[in-house]
This record gives sequence, structure tokens and C-alpha cells, in this order.
Amino acid sequence: RDGNYGRVYVELEVKQPEDFYIGPCKYSVLRIEHSESTSAAPPQYAFTELYSPDLKLVLGREYKRGGKVELVKFDRIYPIKN
Repeated sequence: RDGNYGRVYVELEVKQPEDFYIGPCKYSVLRIEHSESTSAAPPQYAFTELYSPDLKLVLGREYKRGGKVELVKFDRIYPIKN
């Protein structure tokens, strides 16, 4: 990162399944909290991914900054065309 080399320590915490809506469609997702550290300090929260095991796809990401929660999600999901 930024031209510096070293180790990054990553901690993933998987939460219980929950329902997640994209438009009228409902998906079962796992909330995966991602924390990381580049030093001996304990990992700090970075973001949360909303992962659908059925689709094998991350449907959204949550960022917590300054007491606010920002959710970034797909507007639509299309099938892959061969």
C-alpha cells in the first residue's frame, strides 16, 4: 500500500444469515465483517460485505464512518451470457 511493503493482518467475522433486498428480489446473505491491521495493533474495522452463498457473489458493502453507515449495493443482477 502506498509503495510500502509489509504484512497485512486480516480478520473476517461471519455473522448469521439475513435477508437482503435488491429491488423486489430477496436474497439470503451472510454479513462478513472485514478488519485489518498493518502492525502489531489489533485489527480495526474496515468494511462489511454482504455475501450470497447461493449466488456465490458479494451483493453489497457497508462502510461505517463517523457514526454513519453507507451501503453500496448492486442495482441489478444479470445472468452471464455465453
